[in-house]
Amino acid sequence: MRKILIADDNESVRNALRDVLSRQNGWAVCGEATNGRSAVSLALELKPDLIILDFLMPLMNGLAAAAEISRTLPSVPVVLYTMHNSEQLDREAKKVGIKKVISKVGPFDSFVAELAALLQAEETVVGPLKLSDNYAVGDSQAEPTPSSDTRSRRKPPEDSSLT
Repeated sequence: MRKILIADDNESVRNALRDVLSRQNGWAVCGEATNGRSAVSLALELKPDLIILDFLMPLMNGLAAAAEISRTLPSVPVVLYTMHNSEQLDREAKKVGIKKVISKVGPFDSFVAELAALLQAEETVVGPLKLSDNYAVGDSQAEPTPSSDTRSRRKPPEDSSLT
């Protein structure tokens, strides 16, 4: 079960998100925050698989909350879900560790698809080195085997001083 934390000061938005996300197979809303400080506290306590933050919230905005969360939980993807989408906000969001900025005016289907892509990307990471699962030890891109290494087929140079 993939745990998702929602942080938005608007109760209607939180309710709509909870309703839509809870219907997704394998997803569960593990917590809800009404401000940025609560979002940081809940993130540290619940260790969710994904965090959705509103941009404008009381006590601490979404960018400040994301910066704190990203420092302590760097592998957890954070999404900024906002009405105030702009190129400048997108740049600032990336600087503090936000993986994706999504506009609230878009359809829920595309929002859910964006979240699914982020969660899928996190699932394909394997081990502490964060290698993707499509990297195989016996991969053809790995070091060549002795039979395919041209150096192993060369004859050693003959030394004429030995004869």
